[in-house]
Formats: sequence, structure tokens, C-alpha cells
Amino acid sequence: MQVNGYILKETIKRFVLDLTTQKRLLPDTFKQFEVAISPITVAEEVIRLSIAIAELEHFRQLYNTSQNITFEGKSVSLSVALKTQDVFSQLESSFRNSVAGKKDRYSLREDERDPEKEYKIKAITDEKALEMARNYAKLNAMMRQEIAKANAQMMDLPEKYEKYFIG
Repeated sequence: MQVNGYILKETIKRFVLDLTTQKRLLPDTFKQFEVAISPITVAEEVIRLSIAIAELEHFRQLYNTSQNITFEGKSVSLSVALKTQDVFSQLESSFRNSVAGKKDRYSLREDERDPEKEYKIKAITDEKALEMARNYAKLNAMMRQEIAKANAQMMDLPEKYEKYFIG
């Protein structure tokens, strides 16, 4: 059987949802009017699901380190790309927010400066901040595109993990 990053992600999400459901069910099983389900059965299911998620996450890490992307002429693993992609998004947001048109709370409220106060000034122009935001947005888009390509690559699934996938 072969899987890709998207299949892995969705399979893990399915198990996490099942685990969350079982964990929420457990407290209600300790006292019941009629014993419909044993707390021991629910606890065993929580353990089974937790192990499944851990094993799937382990395989996901193997998958992410085995897939490489090319970013700005350098080859990096999908794992590294996934961890660093958020940085571009955060930088874009920071630079864009610096010129978003919000009233600067440190700006002068009057035409004259109070000689007793010190005022903050912008470190870069709005034009430069927008240029930097666009550059980071472009890098972010390029990184996301490469991540999507890598996640679409199929990989042979070791037999021990096959039990977790819907045939």
C-alpha cells in the first residue's frame, strides 16, 4: 500500500477525533443507570487509539524527513519546510500590520511636540514595509507550493502501519 502526506494527515485526524470522543465518554461510564459500556472498555480503547496515533505520527515523521523540496536553490526536507513555513507568514503579517492604516498610538496628537516627551519614530518607511511584506508573501506562497508537491508524493507504507488505513 502507498500513502502520501495528505492521506497520513487525514488518517491521524480520524484517530484523534475518535480518541477525543472516547476521552469525553470515559467520565460518564463510571456511574450509569444501566451498564451499557464498561469504563475499562473505554480505557482500553483510549490506550489503543493513543498508540495508533503515536505510531502514525512516527511514520509521518519518517515520511516528512524522506521527502525533499527545493527552496531558493537549496534542498531541504519536508519536515524542515513545514517547521519554517510559518515564519514567512508571521513576517509578512508583521510588516503588513505596520502599515495597515491603524492609528499609531505613539503618533503626535497635536501639531506641536511636547519638549518634555520622547516620541517613537518609524524605523522604515511604509513603502519599504509593504515591499518586505510582499517579498515574504511571495516566499510563503513558494514554500506552500513546494510543501504541497512534496505531500502529494506517494511512499510505500510498511506493513505494520497498514492496519490503520481504510482499504
